[in-house]
Amino acid sequence: MLLVRLFMLVLSLKFMLKGNKLTNSMLFFGMKLLQI
Repeated sequence: MLLVRLFMLVLSLKFMLKGNKLTNSMLFFGMKLLQI
């Protein structure tokens, strides 16, 4: 669980730096996958 949270944190950091819509959609998809 800790690794997953760290991974998501890195992803959100990358999204903030790039500001890509594609990165945002991928992050959202990843979060949905983790919830299921």
